[in-house]
Amino acid sequence: MRAACTIFCLSAVILAVAVGLAHLLVPDVVPVAFAEEPQSSWPS
Repeated sequence: MRAACTIFCLSAVILAVAVGLAHLLVPDVVPVAFAEEPQSSWPS
């Protein structure tokens, strides 16, 4: 059970770091759920 908790915590930390880096490197990225209109590369 402790190994599963360790893996879960490491995954959560890695996800948080990845999201933080994405916002730092590309600040204009907007999650699709919050976008007012679809991105131009998507078929409409």
